[in-house]
Parts: sequence; structure tokens; C-alpha cells
Amino acid sequence: MKENKKGFLLVIEGIDASGKATQVKKIVERLEKENEDVEYIKFPRYDSQFGSLVGKYLRGEFGEKEEVPVEVRCLLYTLDRYQFKEEIKGYLREGKIVVSDRYLESNIAYQTAEHIGKDRKELISWIEDVESRLPQSDLVIFLDVSPKEAYHLHDQKSLREYMGNDERDIHEAVSDFQEKVYENYLKLTCEKEHWVKVNCVEDGKLRGIEDIHKELWEKIDRELLN
Repeated sequence: MKENKKGFLLVIEGIDASGKATQVKKIVERLEKENEDVEYIKFPRYDSQFGSLVGKYLRGEFGEKEEVPVEVRCLLYTLDRYQFKEEIKGYLREGKIVVSDRYLESNIAYQTAEHIGKDRKELISWIEDVESRLPQSDLVIFLDVSPKEAYHLHDQKSLREYMGNDERDIHEAVSDFQEKVYENYLKLTCEKEHWVKVNCVEDGKLRGIEDIHKELWEKIDRELLN
């Protein structure tokens, strides 16, 4: 890989339970083995001041999703990221490769999923404007796992601390919403130049972790060498 003097922000995206955490961990480990200076971040950060508000929203403490205005939902996630803006900028100034499990792209994919046409376009533009003072991603990789497959993978996950004793948050509990988010991610991979997709399901079966990682690594290595 080339010497990353300007830093590089790599974002791994996907619907809930699509294997992001597993693949991010493997990417970070691989970069460290390649002697790259790497930092791992993830969002939301539920144990932070503003990230805890996201946790409350997902637990339904502010009401059902439809009861919370979309702009408020967007800002909850945005505030969580902005509190770490200087930390991320510092990593990039030092020339580090920053690998993020979700980033501002999640806000776009989730919050515009139920909007169409001009309304969707305007909301995407508004979110991008609100998040524009954050460090922007250099490469976004979408892990393409269907909601049906992800639903089964979710059952293998341990309970998240932010959810207490509940198994699914208000986004995960509605399969129709997950389908809309998934379709929105697919649209975004076609609309955004710095987004790429990795098909994680082949012939109706989930590909192996190492097989997916190999393809991920090839895409990342190619981008870093350019």
C-alpha cells in the first residue's frame, strides 16, 4: 500500500446484522499486519453523551419511529458523530487509516428510506449539508446482505447493552422498514461515486467470512494504491 500522508477514511455499511462488525475487525487486523497506522471507530457510540440519546430513541423511549420527526432522528445521529469530529480529524491529519463501522452514510440510508422522488433527494441533500463539517469518507463499502438473511444472522447475535433485555430495536423489529433501508442502500451504491458493493450472498447462501474478507481487502487495497 502507498504511504497515506493525508489519511484515509474507510466506512463499512450495511443493514442491521449484516456482518459489519466481523468484517471491520478483520480489516483492522489485516491493516495492522501490513504495518499500517490504523484507527477503529464505530457509530452510534451508545455510551457517549449524545450517543445515549440514540439508544433511547431505538428503545422507543421517544415513541414509535413515526412519532419522531425525521429531522430529529437525523440530528440525534449527527450529534453523536460531531462530538468526535476533532478526534477523527486528528487521526486523519496524522495520516492514519480510519476504519468506521457505520458513519454518516447510515443516516442517509435509514432516514431517507421511506421517502421517494423529490422528497428523498431534498432530504439527502439536507442530511449531507448538516453532516458536511465532519470529515468525509474516502471509500464506502456496502455489505449486500438481504433483510431475510440478516434476520437469521441477528438471532445469532448477543444482546446489545443499549437495548437492555430487548432483542430488537425499533428499526430491527419492522421487517418492512429493513427492506426499504436495504433497497435504499442499493440505490445509493449506484448514485454515489465513492460507494462500492460486496455481494455477501451467493446462490442463496451466505458466503464464508474469509471469502467476503478477501473481496473486501482487494477493493480496499486497490483504492489505497491509487
